[in-house]
Amino acid sequence: MTDGDVTCAAALVAVMHRDPPWPAQRLLLAVLDLALRDYRMFSEVTNRRSHRLLAELDAWFQDETTESPFAFVTICDALSLDPGYIRTQLWRLQPRRPRG
Repeated sequence: MTDGDVTCAAALVAVMHRDPPWPAQRLLLAVLDLALRDYRMFSEVTNRRSHRLLAELDAWFQDETTESPFAFVTICDALSLDPGYIRTQLWRLQPRRPRG
């Protein structure tokens, strides 16, 4: 998976299921797609606001809770996606800098 592929969540799910997503899946795909696009964008910008927003997105992607229907893990479960794989791909997109 390349960095361009990470932002194609809808295409990934469509290929995996061989069917167009149903309406609730489209909503979850939109949430995930926006988060992936923002993560990629904020990873490339170096101002303070972008660092803060990237930290918030990173926390969302790393969170293991499933109480919210819009939690990352909940979305992945609903779309039959592997959250660990997506996290690995996101980590590869980040410029090499200390985490913390």
